[in-house]
Amino acid sequence: MASSVPLRGPRLLARRGQLRVERQSEPGEKNHTIMRQLTFLVIGGLLAQAISKSAEPSRKPLKDVPFNLRSLEPKQTHKYKWVTLTQKGGKREARDYAVLVISNNLEKDKLLLHDTITLARAYKGTVFERKLKYPRNNLLHPEQITLDIIGEGKSVREMSYENAEMKILDSSGETNTQHCSFEDGILTFNALLRLAPLLPRDIGSAYTFKLYAEPFLFRIREAEQKDPVWTMTCEALETIEIGKKSYECVKFGMELKSAEVRTTVWVGQNNLVVKFTDVMPEGAGANALEATLQE
Repeated sequence: MASSVPLRGPRLLARRGQLRVERQSEPGEKNHTIMRQLTFLVIGGLLAQAISKSAEPSRKPLKDVPFNLRSLEPKQTHKYKWVTLTQKGGKREARDYAVLVISNNLEKDKLLLHDTITLARAYKGTVFERKLKYPRNNLLHPEQITLDIIGEGKSVREMSYENAEMKILDSSGETNTQHCSFEDGILTFNALLRLAPLLPRDIGSAYTFKLYAEPFLFRIREAEQKDPVWTMTCEALETIEIGKKSYECVKFGMELKSAEVRTTVWVGQNNLVVKFTDVMPEGAGANALEATLQE
């Protein structure tokens, strides 16, 4: 008597006079196949995540990056021309804005910075003179700062900092005192121009910090909770032209996304910042400020 249970095993099929053997699946084999496919999908997903994470730029606190400040040439002075950039009718219009002169001086265990910004005549030629003193091995912890504003034959001490106290002259002529220890460090505009050439030049590497002090009035921008850190990223290798000179550069981008603040710095093979730009906020009257090395 024939069995009512179909036999599992090879089956002969006739196709155009030929015999072909077809193997029928054993019980549960389809389930195993589905499980194998799911396993491959899971493994593929995990690999994709790992590759994606490995492709992300590594982020390291700027304060943990070792710097050799001895590579800063002692008693060096450099000049930059600052212009405003405006896009009009598809054309870029540049207008003189200021001249920046920076100088370094190494004295024993201290690094002294002396920078001046002189506005163009259209801006009344006002001078912003800033002096900073740093430990010789740390560009994130200033020990002393002074900011003087000179104009119309007068000089005013706008700000001073020493022993964790900052004194600021307000619009009424009164001096306000604030306690600022900068425990996690602060990157000033002045230190940025000296520090960028000392950073490792690994494309994709990113460095983080919390405080940045702008040029001119030393306004401090602090990263907020929604955008917890400033980042400075080594972005690309670029060749730029300044006048008749060509510079092979490494480009760094510094930004605080929550405040839509971005500064781009180009460091040449001469270990100097040869160009930097700041994107201006909407309504500022210009799209960007651009400074280029003159000497």
